[in-house]
Amino acid sequence: MFIRTKKRKAGNVKLFELLRVIPSSARMRILDKRGEEVFRGYRGNLDERQIKLLPFGYTDAEVRRFVFSTDIYAKDYEKRGLMPPIDPEAVPDYSFSDLNLIIYYEITIS
Repeated sequence: MFIRTKKRKAGNVKLFELLRVIPSSARMRILDKRGEEVFRGYRGNLDERQIKLLPFGYTDAEVRRFVFSTDIYAKDYEKRGLMPPIDPEAVPDYSFSDLNLIIYYEITIS
């Protein structure tokens, strides 16, 4: 995805530019360059006021990685001693006998 607003190398997308084109119903996860989670939730929950609450400079940061990801996990992950899903409180998109599937965008910024 290439978005140009100022004259610069093609492919250098800023986080705020990418957020403009992601639908509000999409789940997303934003990671900083150290891999630490900055935001997790629906794009619609990250409105203009909340975008300004992200740490200083994050909205103007370049997007290093933008992928469509899935999280498949057992409903009873705690009982089985497994790792928790990315968003344990979320209602699953789809249910299979004992599995849940969550689909989301993962954005890593520099």
